[in-house]
Amino acid sequence: MESTFLPLVIIFVFSWALSAIFMSVYGMAIDTILMCFLYDEKHSMGDKENKMRAPSTLKEFFSDHDSKVEDN
Repeated sequence: MESTFLPLVIIFVFSWALSAIFMSVYGMAIDTILMCFLYDEKHSMGDKENKMRAPSTLKEFFSDHDSKVEDN
């Protein structure tokens, strides 16, 4: 092998494809978590005991960012 250009191109294309697939799966997981949180929030609104099943850290995150949106 006299040139390193072809192996570098192959490695670049493979790495790019692998990272694109990984980010697609990661984005889908984030969307799924958000949709589950919104579904949980919607169906626990009328509940007097507030039995929302989301973790407290996730609830705090959304309540902190919700108050920042209302301030603007």
